[in-house]
Amino acid sequence: MATKVIKTVTCDPCDKKGEERDAVGKLEIFGDEYDVCEEHGTKFRAWFAEALGSSQLAAKSA
Repeated sequence: MATKVIKTVTCDPCDKKGEERDAVGKLEIFGDEYDVCEEHGTKFRAWFAEALGSSQLAAKSA
């Protein structure tokens, strides 16, 4: 009999708050990896665009 394994990846920031949300993206910073949901991905994308002063960053990561 075959076994089917289903793996879900949850959002790291949501998990830290005690919530469970499916991750849809990955954030990498100098070798550290974080799985993020759509909400956190959008939030972090905006923070980095503002911090780096570039709207191109937001456009490339979208």
